[in-house]
Amino acid sequence: MEFHRFEGESNIAYRQRMLVELAQLDKTNVSTALEAILRVTATVLGVERAEYWSFNDDSSAIVCEMLYITSKEKLDPSEHGIQLRREEYPDYFAALIQDRAIVAHDAAQHTATSAFTEGYLKPFGITSMLDTTVWFNKKLVGVLCLEHVGELRTWGSEEELFASFAAAMISLTLETADRKYREIVFRRQEEQYRYIFENSTDGIYRTDTKGRFVFANAAVHTLLGYDAEEILGKQYYEVLHPDQREEAVHIYRQQFKERIPSTYFEFLMKRRDGTEIWLGQNVQLVMEQDNVIGYQAVVRNITQRKIAESEILKALEKERQLSELKSRFVSMVLHELRTPLTGISLSTEMLQRYAGRIDEQQKNKSYQKIFANIKRIMGLMDGILLLSETEANKLTFKPSRINLEEFCRRVLGELSADSEINLLEQVQFSIQGCEDSKTTIVMADETLMRHIVGHLLLNAAKYSKEGATIRFDVCCESDETVITIQDSGIGIPADDVPFIFNTFHRAKNASEMIPGTGVGLSVVKQCVTMHEGTIDVQSTLGEGTTFIVKLPRMYEVQKSASRIASELPTFQVHL
Repeated sequence: MEFHRFEGESNIAYRQRMLVELAQLDKTNVSTALEAILRVTATVLGVERAEYWSFNDDSSAIVCEMLYITSKEKLDPSEHGIQLRREEYPDYFAALIQDRAIVAHDAAQHTATSAFTEGYLKPFGITSMLDTTVWFNKKLVGVLCLEHVGELRTWGSEEELFASFAAAMISLTLETADRKYREIVFRRQEEQYRYIFENSTDGIYRTDTKGRFVFANAAVHTLLGYDAEEILGKQYYEVLHPDQREEAVHIYRQQFKERIPSTYFEFLMKRRDGTEIWLGQNVQLVMEQDNVIGYQAVVRNITQRKIAESEILKALEKERQLSELKSRFVSMVLHELRTPLTGISLSTEMLQRYAGRIDEQQKNKSYQKIFANIKRIMGLMDGILLLSETEANKLTFKPSRINLEEFCRRVLGELSADSEINLLEQVQFSIQGCEDSKTTIVMADETLMRHIVGHLLLNAAKYSKEGATIRFDVCCESDETVITIQDSGIGIPADDVPFIFNTFHRAKNASEMIPGTGVGLSVVKQCVTMHEGTIDVQSTLGEGTTFIVKLPRMYEVQKSASRIASELPTFQVHL
């Protein structure tokens, strides 16, 4: 992988290009991919040492797997296999688990890394460290360590972000290796099944040329559930499942007609008691001189093999889909980051080059663009963090008494203050059935309610024309509270509506023209579910969309929040 910088290429553009190349890296070979990730990360961020440490089986220590030295432009095997034990460096391990990243501008003074000063930092001249955790299947499996040698270094947010994506690439590499291993196991299991299949106790029977049983051993009687007197004279296709009789008749007629010595066929059979099992059978022609006088078959019960194959194939397909979804997630985040980062880069370069030739008004416009793009990036990071919390079941459910009208008006005000859209002017808010203070009070989790109401209102504004009216209606009925948010925006295509609450799903008419991650509505859905409520969507393409949230006014507040969370569907993404 070439990672030189093109002439005139900005630092941000260079890092973006390297992120894309890392995302496209061949991850089938773990060692090669890991070396490339360490080499690119160390070079792009300008650190002397880049290491990957993996946790041992009981997570009591981390073991150095690979060390890349930038000045030598090669791997250094001297630290391979070195262990750092949790009991010797408790603050460092605690920081990894709690913060997922350790940003030590001064490693000797930082709480998590100061214990390494005498035995590690000073001998190698390390002054600053940036350590990012690597997760796989919801488990902390390793650490990407970036170590700066020389004067103290202050790590920037873009450097931290690059390190987190490098750690994500390591996670994807481990996932690819794990999937490859599972495929090997699957092939070995197939071979084992075949061995058992060929060496198990088999049923043996004969039929005449018309397919009538003339002989069957005890294993056949057990398989089919018929006594000897009942099976003799019966047509073989009578014990087949009705859906497969036509195919079986065709196969054996073809075998008879073309004098095919042996055939193999797997079929579903109905036993005498009505139960169904899968059988696999080899059928040979019984010849007398040049004439076919019948068929002889060796039949085996392959039901367990069929079930196992089905489960393994389903598991592999699920992992493949999950891998594709993770790859799309990384590409989506890179795409969403590119626009604001480009805007920041352009505004910063303009201020740097023309600071003395532009007036304060122009400077303020550039500052505002920078701040707006930073806010956009922070919003993206907040969405990813919220998704991570829902995935890890860390989204807690803590209901309390809320004045619904005051809450809704407060959220409207806060959204207007924090966004570029003045929702106070654009939203028509109404509340019904809450004529007195008693009916206005509801039991709900205020944080989760803020996610629900806030995201639906911002979505309505984002997908509507500027200044278009948005209806925000709340109705306090006797047994439930109904929240309706209606816009007159672009609407949702009918074939996208069933999937609109799926993680990372975006409607076709929005994905190209309007920025977004496809995370928000899935989080809204989970927040509603934690309230034991429902959310429905009604939409007409080009005319607008209406979301209807129904929350029960009276429910068991003491219900275990952990049990509610455990009932929610999750999607695994680890960065």
